[in-house]
Amino acid sequence: MQMSYWHFAAMIETSTVVMFGLMYLNSATGSIRKR
Repeated sequence: MQMSYWHFAAMIETSTVVMFGLMYLNSATGSIRKR
């Protein structure tokens, strides 16, 4: 169970980081396109 718990936590952390990364890239490209 311990391994599955860490695997689940890693999946959530990775998905959160990816979401923040996409939002950052989207805002960055948007600001560049506006200029």
